[in-house]
Amino acid sequence: MPFYRASELFTLRPVPPTLGKPAWMNLRAVPRAPWAGEPEALRGPGIYGMFHDDRLVYVGLYAGKAERPFGGSVLERWEKHVTYQTLRSPYVTFARRHLKHLHALAAAEPNGPIETIVAMLALNGDESPLLQRKGGSCTFAKAQLAAAHWDVFGPGNEATMLDHLGFTYLQFPRDLAASVLPEPGQRPSAWVKKHWLAPIERDLIAAFMPPCNDGTEPGDAPTVDPVAFEERLARLLADRPAPAVEDLAGESEADDETDGDEEALRAEPTAAPNEREALLDDLARLCPGALEIYYTDVPDLRIRPRSHTRVLLNVFAHGGGLACRTKASVAACRALGFDAHDAPAGKSMSAAFPIDLSRHSAADLFAVAGAALPGD
Repeated sequence: MPFYRASELFTLRPVPPTLGKPAWMNLRAVPRAPWAGEPEALRGPGIYGMFHDDRLVYVGLYAGKAERPFGGSVLERWEKHVTYQTLRSPYVTFARRHLKHLHALAAAEPNGPIETIVAMLALNGDESPLLQRKGGSCTFAKAQLAAAHWDVFGPGNEATMLDHLGFTYLQFPRDLAASVLPEPGQRPSAWVKKHWLAPIERDLIAAFMPPCNDGTEPGDAPTVDPVAFEERLARLLADRPAPAVEDLAGESEADDETDGDEEALRAEPTAAPNEREALLDDLARLCPGALEIYYTDVPDLRIRPRSHTRVLLNVFAHGGGLACRTKASVAACRALGFDAHDAPAGKSMSAAFPIDLSRHSAADLFAVAGAALPGD
């Protein structure tokens, strides 16, 4: 099982910070060219370990795409980890239940990154962009680890910080795919996650107590290197019998490093799930630096400028597909090729339209967002 140094997989790109968040939350991880798309070695579901200076700090799973569990790339998870867990992503948010612990850590370590986060939370209250009503992209334990190594992850260290992070990945055996996937109409990735991946993930967390997983403390974690992790993981996977198939309709795919309810929106039934996945992926990949994307528990995707909190448009599930509401005018939307009409009253938006997944692209939606910018 190879060990992947994060600096071999990704480059870091600066992006404009979000209003109401620290200026140093300004990095995005981008896969290097050899790892773009769905590389064979990292494709489909499996279990992984994340390491800081070759010490295990986090155990996670990747269940593939919602409707294609043996597709996708685990880099979709890792590219978030290397900026979310280091507090450097503009999408870092916290659930309210972590605030008490953040306050305590800020008091214990004044003049550190946590003190800055706590001060900005206090300044903006319930409206803070650092606060997520449901879930959150970061946790107290992850923030604690980042703060303890701020000399590695803090601003000014961008050229070397990825050298301190690494991953190992064990793929789910693909030769078992035909025997384990559920019947049509069931959620394949949810089935694989619940019956194959989650039990192994729990066993590994219980055995190794990684400091960034929920329910563990930094002082509890033994020193586990990639070799020890690989040996335990391979043994657990080999010893696990194939479970019986059952219906998992409605099974949640969200985890604590998914922005809002991203997976809930991805899993909404549509007539063209692959096209929906591609559009949402392209929105994240092609987002202009002046804009940012985030998800809410509606569930929906929203696009707003980094310079203020006015939402320019949101994308949501509707009628077996996706639809959009926007502050752009009906006329502007129609000029851009959308069959737009007046938005429903009370939605604080001007126009609404269905998204034709066979012909509308991420670029089209960003054009609508541009037309919705103040002054246009």
